[in-house]
Amino acid sequence: MCFNIFIQTSPGFAGLALGAMRLVFRLGSNYITFLEKLSDMFGKMASTLPVYEKYVKILRTRATEPKQLSERLLKALAYVYSDIIQFCQYACNLFKKRKGIRFKAGFVNSLIWAPFDQRFSHLVIRFRDCTDLFKLEMDLVSTDEAIRFYQKFDETIHIWECEKQHQDTKDEAEEGMICAFAQKQRALNTGQWFMNITAYKEWRAGITIPGQSLGKRVLLIQGKPGYGKTTLCGTIIEDLQNAALENKDDSEVPMDVLFYFFAKQRKTSNYAGEAFRAVLAQLLHHYRRDKQLIDIASFIWVDSITKQSTATIRDISSALCLILRQKRRVALVFDGIDECDDKEAFFEDLYHITDGAYHCHILLSGRPTIALPQAFRTNCSLIGLTASQNLRDIERYLSPKFQELLDSGVLVEAHDSDPGGIVKRVSSRANRMFLWASLLVTYLQSPALTIRQRRDAIENLNRLEGLDALYKAIIQSLQIHFPAQARLNIRRAFQWVARARRPLHINELQTVIAIPVSGPLEEDSVIPNFEKSLCLMSGALLEVATDQTVQFIHLSVAEYLSGPAEAGRFSEGLGLQFVPAFSDRYLAICCLSYLCYTITAEPLSGFSSITPDASDTERRYPALRYVAQYWSHHLSGSLNCSSTSHAPCPEDGSWQQVIQLAAAFLLDRRRVTVWIEASWLFGNPPNIRLPVEEQRALSRLGMLSPAEGELVSKAFSHLERWSSDLEILNDSWAHVLKVNPNEIWEPSISTFTRSDFWLTVPGAKLTPIAASDNTGSLRSLLICSQVSANGREVGLVRLSTSSTLPPGTECWKASYEIWSLRTNEIIYRFNLDLLQADLSEHEFEFPTAISSDLRTVVILGSAIKINIATDSTVVSHCWLDFRRIVGKSRHTCAFKPTYRVTLSPSGKYLLVIRESVVLVERDATTLSQVWFLDIYCWTNLCTGNQEQIVHFASQEFFPPQGAVLEESDRDFAFHQHLPQLVFPRSHGTVMWDFSKMGQEHTYPIHDAPLEELSFSDNGPWIFGWTWRTKFFYESEQERKARRDLIKIDIAKNYWALLEDRHQYRPSLSRCVLKTGEATDLQISLLPTVQRTGNPTLRQDAEGMSSVSLLRQLESDGAIVLQSLREDGMLKSETLTRLPKSIKPNVALLNPSQGEGSETVRLVLNKPLQNRYSLANLPNDELPAILERPQASIPTVVGKTRMSLGDGRGRSDEDYQLKGLKRLMLHSDGQDERTKRKRW
Repeated sequence: MCFNIFIQTSPGFAGLALGAMRLVFRLGSNYITFLEKLSDMFGKMASTLPVYEKYVKILRTRATEPKQLSERLLKALAYVYSDIIQFCQYACNLFKKRKGIRFKAGFVNSLIWAPFDQRFSHLVIRFRDCTDLFKLEMDLVSTDEAIRFYQKFDETIHIWECEKQHQDTKDEAEEGMICAFAQKQRALNTGQWFMNITAYKEWRAGITIPGQSLGKRVLLIQGKPGYGKTTLCGTIIEDLQNAALENKDDSEVPMDVLFYFFAKQRKTSNYAGEAFRAVLAQLLHHYRRDKQLIDIASFIWVDSITKQSTATIRDISSALCLILRQKRRVALVFDGIDECDDKEAFFEDLYHITDGAYHCHILLSGRPTIALPQAFRTNCSLIGLTASQNLRDIERYLSPKFQELLDSGVLVEAHDSDPGGIVKRVSSRANRMFLWASLLVTYLQSPALTIRQRRDAIENLNRLEGLDALYKAIIQSLQIHFPAQARLNIRRAFQWVARARRPLHINELQTVIAIPVSGPLEEDSVIPNFEKSLCLMSGALLEVATDQTVQFIHLSVAEYLSGPAEAGRFSEGLGLQFVPAFSDRYLAICCLSYLCYTITAEPLSGFSSITPDASDTERRYPALRYVAQYWSHHLSGSLNCSSTSHAPCPEDGSWQQVIQLAAAFLLDRRRVTVWIEASWLFGNPPNIRLPVEEQRALSRLGMLSPAEGELVSKAFSHLERWSSDLEILNDSWAHVLKVNPNEIWEPSISTFTRSDFWLTVPGAKLTPIAASDNTGSLRSLLICSQVSANGREVGLVRLSTSSTLPPGTECWKASYEIWSLRTNEIIYRFNLDLLQADLSEHEFEFPTAISSDLRTVVILGSAIKINIATDSTVVSHCWLDFRRIVGKSRHTCAFKPTYRVTLSPSGKYLLVIRESVVLVERDATTLSQVWFLDIYCWTNLCTGNQEQIVHFASQEFFPPQGAVLEESDRDFAFHQHLPQLVFPRSHGTVMWDFSKMGQEHTYPIHDAPLEELSFSDNGPWIFGWTWRTKFFYESEQERKARRDLIKIDIAKNYWALLEDRHQYRPSLSRCVLKTGEATDLQISLLPTVQRTGNPTLRQDAEGMSSVSLLRQLESDGAIVLQSLREDGMLKSETLTRLPKSIKPNVALLNPSQGEGSETVRLVLNKPLQNRYSLANLPNDELPAILERPQASIPTVVGKTRMSLGDGRGRSDEDYQLKGLKRLMLHSDGQDERTKRKRW
């Protein structure tokens, strides 16, 4: 306002001067505005960049997945970053420092006359457009991902519902399979008479009507064999199920119908435990959505002591007891009680389960021979089935059958004008046996009978009265109308079905009845269309069950064919009956012939290094599964023939054939080996069942010539030793053979477990070192052993005493021995007297540590340092009490007297680890033990060559969750030369620099605790596995399979930066190896000794960088050397397999430069145990050297796109990560063929 007034008074002069001043003020205002807008723009970018950084991380993570990202999305994000960088570049060019007044004047001029909006308008507009474009692309990708997710989710839900519906249908089908089979056999409108029996009506009312109990809780049904009790039980179950459905909505108390059918022909399912297991399974299936019932079953399993995957009979009984005592009505139906193999246990368990369950009613069915225990008699109603009760049912069954015979013309109506008269006559002769009526119809339907023969059979029914007479007529019909060879096949089928130790599958039966005695089974020797022909050729006495196994139509058929014989029954030439012992002899001959002639004496897959497939093998050899498991059972059963008075049938073979085949098999190592492989392939550990007493029966037969007797003696004299060898094989190698049965053909098993019976495979040599067998004047116990870093010596610590001293008076001594691997001779021994208090009578700890050069050893409280020279040996011996801590603890808590010791590689430093007795508060919510570390150092404090050990440094810390002191040896790693120690703590992994006495310098090197830590051979890297807490339900194999290998790269100037911990930033990578890195670090040569779990980086002869790892896979007993080259070449060598009894620390001795590598040498060291015992001292199997030619080692080589490339691109680095993870995290227990397929 003042300026305007002044200008109006003197417009000529004042306007010129003051206008210029106003222009200056306006331009200065533009300068300030420019800087403010520039600052605002940087502020917006600063607030926006973290969001885009999050986007970048997400996209980078997605880039490692197989699915490709949207190219437009990546371009939009690139545009945003391009605009930000371009804006920053303009700003930098604008404000960059330059000298001269002219530049400053020009700079001010450009800012004044070119404001911010004019200068950066195009960049601001473009930045906004790119931001909007990126948001649009992100919305599009998110929408697409959401649509894909929900589509996949809907597909998963649909698949899950289909599988659930299929599983429910399958479960219901399996549950009622036997019951449905019984109901299927029932003719229409039969069995209804039983529903009107008073005892059943009262029993049924007590279970179907809530609150009403008119009768007793137990109902026993008894009837003769063949009456149709199983079919009648099917009718009863159907009636009870219908009643349960009718009362489902009216009653608050649910009703369940549970059942089990005993069947002697199933052989393996006739025990009480199987019956109650099936009942519980039905109950859990019915109420699978009932939380209370499932909780009861779960509680029983969790509370079980055994913790087995399959419930024991005790667990099942406990669960049924609790469930049946709930307020629910239950009907338990058990058929065929007389066929139960452990009736006493069944009734005892049944009483225990149902005692106190007042809503539970029981129905039992069986033959009249059943005798109920006294506990059931007082509360039991009995129904005895009579002939008059089911007479009408038999007539209803026979009427349509005979009408069908008349309609088909096999019976002529003229022979009897009244078809109903035939039915009544036959029904009256059935004597209440449905089975007899059914078999008569089958007999009359036989195409081998003439019309006259059928008419005579009907007119003379008294000749066929009873099951035995009818069976005899059917068998005579088969004998008359089938030729001799066909009758032989029928007899073999009867023998196999009757005497097989388990039900035979239809394919197995087809094969075994065609096995020749003296040659291989040819493909054209089997009966074609066997399943269709079986009913006709057996006279309908054999049937195929729903699970495709073959069985007799009734147990009485097998009893008739193999029961006590009539006079002259077996002297009529070729009969279809048989003596059980003679049939076992024939079956044993067939099994031995199949093993000797049909099965080739070579690996089942064709190659010893390839695991066979069970399905393929069974298609090639359908009978091998049964023969491999039960050949010795039949041989054992055949030796009981000395107790029978019947003359053997020629078709059952002779003892000479048995002896010759048994000798040919037992004394042939290759055939025994293929039998062992087949047994493990089908999940049946090999064993022989030949009792010695039954072997001696051979000598009482008096039918063997001297030559045959000598052959028998040779074949069976070492039987007990063979059985013992098989037990050792199964105990030691089960973990290997159950996964890879072909390993019996590889050198590992025969190297560690030699036998005179299976094949000794060349290709491996095991040499024990400093072995002691505890049979001489000394008794010894090996504590531990260790190979030296140069691979030339082995050091071991052992306890020994005189074997002549009586127990309790022994004077035990400890000795440290150094042995030469080249000569297997002792180099040095140091003896140490022990106090009796150090060794407990039962179990005791024995903390021991050996340095890498074997020149320093710690035994209990004794630290020993040895300097072996050519002319003399200097020993420095110090005794310390490691049971108490030396340093000062920050916590006022006591520490346990137990401890662990570890030596540095050079032996200069000694680490003692202790743990607190009580838990200490780690933070506000966590209690943890405290671990205390004491480090001792060897020093020359006195004159002379002897050294003393002194306390050097201390530290305490909280260990990681789940850490155990007894398993912590490999969690602490000393540097090769420097005073550095790496170990895990509760919240990470640290390095402790204890170079300055009494000072604590600890630096974090990883944000998570690592285990099995180790330094690389020359020290620039630390390797460790990510820590995984062991949970109760997590197996050791699963825990190890999820671990990651971490490589921590230590900078070359790290040691100079220790004083300033903030300057140290160790780089982490997933063991990424860069091209040429091996040469720079001078690790082109392999270390002399490569230990398990320590990765080794090197350069091979072709100049390729590679990483290798020696792994000890305890799950399948394999020592595997795995390597990955920078060009993506994967290599896995299974150096050996180890028995279960040997769990060594393995070291691979690599050849020195210039030496050949034709032989692989492994040193198997005895590891340090947590506890030892002086009772039953074992023979020392370790240490030992295992040598194996390189050419004999199974090797898998594969090429992968994952490589150890130069690491310059993100995708290359991802390949490196995946490649190393694939190498290091190779899952345990996979055979070579599986790996070959995968690669």
